[in-house]
Amino acid sequence: MIMTTAALASMRQALPESAVDERRFRPSIVVDAGDAAADGDIGHPEFAWSGRRLRVGDAELQIGAKCPRCAVVTREFAGDLPADRRVLRHIVRDLDQNVGVYATVSTGGRIRVGDSVELV
Repeated sequence: MIMTTAALASMRQALPESAVDERRFRPSIVVDAGDAAADGDIGHPEFAWSGRRLRVGDAELQIGAKCPRCAVVTREFAGDLPADRRVLRHIVRDLDQNVGVYATVSTGGRIRVGDSVELV
């Protein structure tokens, strides 16, 4: 699953009382998109990437569908990340139950923190 820093920022803004942390969502890759928006998906630009490819480091990924989320995102992950049902309520109500997008590897390769990312 791939998500963006913009998605995290958008959820933090929508849930100021909650601890919104990428660990809740268990992404494989977090793309630094700033506060970018694309094709009307304010704060969640990855929603517009479906059907496209993403080059990350030496790898190329095929972007699939949006990722529906379940109650796991509400669970406590650590002492600094307590249980919080508001997170899933927001995702269901405002994001059609989705956070991030699925991806499959179309060309294998090394991916490192800080690698460039290109949507093709």
